[in-house]
Amino acid sequence: MFSLPVAGEAEGSCDSNPIRLEGITKTEFKRFLQVLLLGAFEEAAAPDSVFDMWFPVVKLARMWEFDAIHKRAVQNMPYERISRPSAEKVGLAVHYDIQPWLLPAVNELARRKEPLENDDLAVLGPELALKVAAVRESLAVSRSHYKGTPRLTSGLRDASMVDFTSVIKSVFQLSDKVCAPETGDEESGI
Repeated sequence: MFSLPVAGEAEGSCDSNPIRLEGITKTEFKRFLQVLLLGAFEEAAAPDSVFDMWFPVVKLARMWEFDAIHKRAVQNMPYERISRPSAEKVGLAVHYDIQPWLLPAVNELARRKEPLENDDLAVLGPELALKVAAVRESLAVSRSHYKGTPRLTSGLRDASMVDFTSVIKSVFQLSDKVCAPETGDEESGI
């Protein structure tokens, strides 16, 4: 970077002209460096939630292709410990390659009684929202027979006990390898 010709002082060549990392907060960068350089967080500096602690690491590791650090950060953010809306979890899973979240998050959205809403669309985007809708609509409609004529019933949808895993794998084109839980036995590489 410093060997390229530039007009004036090169970015990062002095304190008065630092390298700017657009879209990255000081806290995010600090968390990433703590994991990169120290391998962990100092207990006194640990934030209140697992998400606040590890998501900045996931974000920057994915952005800068630090695969071993990304994998470690994802392992430290188990799905059940993250309290975020399921639509947000789906969006984060896809956008930041948090593979262990995708199946449970889409399953959660598919089981929900309420249909997808504008807020969900804003988080997911149209393409991802359509995939989630395809999973939700895969639920076979219950038909009751009255005098030999099929009749559809209306009311609240109840899919709370349905496992949409096979439909999710098909709609999202996931392999069984991608869906397998991480064992954590492998060397971290950090």
